[in-house]
Amino acid sequence: MGMKDILFKTPFFRLVKNSHYFQIEYDSPNAGVVIIPVVIKDGVEHLVFVKNFRVPINQDSWELPRGFIDQGEEPIQAAQRELKEETSFRSQPTQLTRIGQVAPDSGLINNKLPVFVAKL
Repeated sequence: MGMKDILFKTPFFRLVKNSHYFQIEYDSPNAGVVIIPVVIKDGVEHLVFVKNFRVPINQDSWELPRGFIDQGEEPIQAAQRELKEETSFRSQPTQLTRIGQVAPDSGLINNKLPVFVAKL
C-alpha cells in the first residue's frame, strides 16, 4: 500500500494519510453490525429503516440500523441490542440470520460488518 502518516490516534482508531487520500483505520475492523429488519404484517414483508440527521451532508438520511459491538458481546447479541436501541423492536436469536458482511464505508474506513436479517 505504500507509506502512510498517522495524523491522529485514539485507543480505538487512527486517522492516516496515504499518498493521495485519508483513511480511518480501526484496530478491530469487525467491530460493528448491520441489521435488515423485516416486519411481517398481514402476510406482507416491510423493511424498517431509521432516520438520522447526518452533519456531513446537513440532512436526514434513511439507513439500516447498525452500530458497534460492545466489549465481550457476540455479533448476534450486538444485533439484538442495536435493533432494540434504534427501532424499539425486540428479537430473539432465532429471528436473526447472518447473511454475510458489508464494508459500508469502504472509501474511508477499513471496517467490515456482519449483516443480519431480523424477521419480526
